[in-house]
Amino acid sequence: MNHFVSSIYTIFYVLPPKIILRIFGSFLQCGYLTSVICALLLTLNRFDSIYHHKYFKFIDRDKFFKYGIFFCYLYGIVVLCIYNVPDFGYYFYLQTLSFQYDTDQDRWRYIWEYENKSAFVILTFCLFIYINIFLKVLFLRKQSLTESYKFSDIKLLIPPLFEILLTLSLETLWEYWLEPNSTSTYKFVILNYLFIIVSGTNTISSVLVIKEVQNTATYILKYKSKQSITRIISIAYAKKL
Repeated sequence: MNHFVSSIYTIFYVLPPKIILRIFGSFLQCGYLTSVICALLLTLNRFDSIYHHKYFKFIDRDKFFKYGIFFCYLYGIVVLCIYNVPDFGYYFYLQTLSFQYDTDQDRWRYIWEYENKSAFVILTFCLFIYINIFLKVLFLRKQSLTESYKFSDIKLLIPPLFEILLTLSLETLWEYWLEPNSTSTYKFVILNYLFIIVSGTNTISSVLVIKEVQNTATYILKYKSKQSITRIISIAYAKKL
């Protein structure tokens, strides 16, 4: 949504008041950072399922994941509030056609360091866990005589794994490729497009890889198409009368 709105700014080359930009930027960062925490929670859930609750048996799974979901909401609210503080504002700039921290401030470096380091550490941990899950599924496929573990089980791991790899690439480029005082429009634009791709990676890869998602999408499109044809026929019939 925020990337769509920013495209309107670019087309008309006009920006709303700074407070509006800050609110939009805070929602963007809130969604991004909260998705990292959600990815961690989902990764732990998948790891726990594939190993049949083998580790930390003393932990109540229902309570743990319920509290985890609650923490995601709470974390999102905190991030939203922090990024609405002017010193930590995240704005869209027409000069670089990308989202950036307020260039007139210097305190944003603290929040940037937290964002980058926390996301990188969490996603690296998730990547390690997913590789472990992937190898475990392959092992179970070889050991299973009933072929209960099929290729579809591996395909379910591809979208989140691809998303984690892309997000780690984005964080690495933000940290090591983009200089703190860079004025290169090309670098900002490339990273902004990568940011957009990361935002929709899970959806796109799920549609491309997972058959169940493809079937659901096809059914919805066919249903809507059928409804449109029915309406056109009804209107044409009404006009004849």
